[in-house]
Amino acid sequence: SPLERSIGAGLIVCSLALSMLFAPLEYALGALAFAFVAAHTQRLGDWFAWLRWAFLGLSVVVVTTRLVLRQGGRRPLPNRFEYLLLVFAAVSVATVTTTVAPLLTALKLCALAFLFLVASRATALLADRYGPAAPRRLVWGLLSYMLGVLLLPGLVYLVRPGSGVLSDSGWFVGLFANPNVSGAMIALVLPWLGGFLFRWSRLAGPLRAGVLLAAILLAYLLLLSASRAALLGAIAAAALFSLVHASRRIAVLVLLVAVFASARVLMDPDWLPTM
Repeated sequence: SPLERSIGAGLIVCSLALSMLFAPLEYALGALAFAFVAAHTQRLGDWFAWLRWAFLGLSVVVVTTRLVLRQGGRRPLPNRFEYLLLVFAAVSVATVTTTVAPLLTALKLCALAFLFLVASRATALLADRYGPAAPRRLVWGLLSYMLGVLLLPGLVYLVRPGSGVLSDSGWFVGLFANPNVSGAMIALVLPWLGGFLFRWSRLAGPLRAGVLLAAILLAYLLLLSASRAALLGAIAAAALFSLVHASRRIAVLVLLVAVFASARVLMDPDWLPTM
């Protein structure tokens, strides 16, 4: 019902705000990413179409405050990237008045500048706190939110296949309106899980089983979305990971599969939907 949706959306908004304020930085960034993804879902899109910009502004305040506290109360000085960001904004302002929608273009320019600013200062904080482990911590923070958007509809499909997670054509859409969007999101998340699978021996037992099951389910949902571009992107990522991390035999095998699948899709674009 509309009331239940409003209550659920309100709880999600409050949870994300608390995460951004009090959670470790990598999870605060994961909450920000979730806000932008939620704006494109069917059930939360109306709420987050505007709230994502509020979360972006909050993230600027949170990241800057944490940087000030990390430096002992001193005002953070702009780094080289932020100086380049100022030059980029100054040059881009000159093109705002020549666009069809100057106000919309200006708002998007401000949002992009804020996003770059958050990325710059968050990178400095994560590197200072975690050192070489900062990229892995950031991935965990992002995946902790994004996996819920993809895995929960997948579990619903396994339990009740006709419960609103498929399109009219029978392809998996999840919380999104288009199977290509679902496929693209899965193709973005799946390679990161693959990276953890390559570190198999370093994962704890329950975590190892969870990552493996999540990767298998997402791979199945990717096929079920019938998105050719997403499938080719995931195959290319798997080939790249194998060439860097896997043994020669596995790398050659994955590379041959990638070449075959790419050539097959290019010769017959309808091969995947009819497979």
